[in-house]
Amino acid sequence: MKTLVAIFMFIAVIGCKPQKPAIKVPEHNVAVDNTVKKGDLVLAMIGRRKITFSEVKRVRDRMPIVQKLMFTGKKGLRKLVESYVEMLIFAMEGKKAGLDRSPMVMEGIRRFEALEYLKHLIQNKVGNPDYSVEILRKFYDVHSDYFHLPERHKCLDIHISDEKKIHVVYNRLSIAFTNLEINNPEQVFKDFVKRYSEDAGKSMDGPGFLPRVGPAGVPVAPEVVKQAAKMEMTFSISNPFKASDGYHILFLQRKKPAVNMDFASAMPKIKNILKKQAEAKSGRAIVSSLLSKAKIKINNEVLDEIK
Repeated sequence: MKTLVAIFMFIAVIGCKPQKPAIKVPEHNVAVDNTVKKGDLVLAMIGRRKITFSEVKRVRDRMPIVQKLMFTGKKGLRKLVESYVEMLIFAMEGKKAGLDRSPMVMEGIRRFEALEYLKHLIQNKVGNPDYSVEILRKFYDVHSDYFHLPERHKCLDIHISDEKKIHVVYNRLSIAFTNLEINNPEQVFKDFVKRYSEDAGKSMDGPGFLPRVGPAGVPVAPEVVKQAAKMEMTFSISNPFKASDGYHILFLQRKKPAVNMDFASAMPKIKNILKKQAEAKSGRAIVSSLLSKAKIKINNEVLDEIK
């Protein structure tokens, strides 16, 4: 699944506006031919198709800064090369299948050729499965937490261990929130989190929706969960309160209503979940098959020299 996700994420960002180059090209002797300019580096090959440093760098430079950060450093560059190779394989296969001659997908192929071909293969393999009532019912019973959820509150959190300091911060926060010109209370609270919270480095986005559903993340004091449940008005702040790990002030960003779906109401959602699972499984099999057939060579020695 990681390979599939990497391809989707990579394709989603390659069509963006260019940024300034950020990778230094080391001196290295590379054989020169029609596709490799003097001084360029061959980072990988698919059969006879050479993937050069300048080609990969152009792709990276076109990404928004947030996505570009995913591919910085040696590990990031290696990840980018691997994702780019996988994308090119699907693009080549799409052309073989004649997808590039279809008027309906011509525009999409220009930038998302690989994704279009992968989706085409998955749809052909999975189709529109017809799940029995017994299968749907079993999923509903096993995954009841998908269909029965409590009301949840998403909060930002200022966490301070000292009681005196939490009240000082609360007074300053209250003054800031009474400013009639304030038009972004969430940003004001985030600034206070960054400035005062002892967890600012790891919890700028807060503890997420509370109470938590599904896999647990960073532990949250039970008093924080209880206080979040009491908050009613979005963009409001709580009074300072004591918890097992210190003192807190919460800011309510969003509320999600409780969910209680009976089996009949849940059936369309279950069908969609099962179909997506089948598509993901099919996609992994297709990726594995194509990669095993392609003659791929990653030049790790060259990649190791790039700074």
